[in-house]
Amino acid sequence: MNSAPEPMPLRSLAEIRRVLARLFIPAANAIEHVLAWSAFRRLHQARARPPARTW
Repeated sequence: MNSAPEPMPLRSLAEIRRVLARLFIPAANAIEHVLAWSAFRRLHQARARPPARTW
């Protein structure tokens, strides 16, 4: 069954630093790539969490 998608976890301080560094350092990747990486990481973190208990 496909239920509503689980909310993605909040960004960690390390992730925020990485995204900002990639956005503002000239040698950094394109903005689209950086944001796609961030979304990919958070999606996989959400999938790795154990299912919420429903009592």
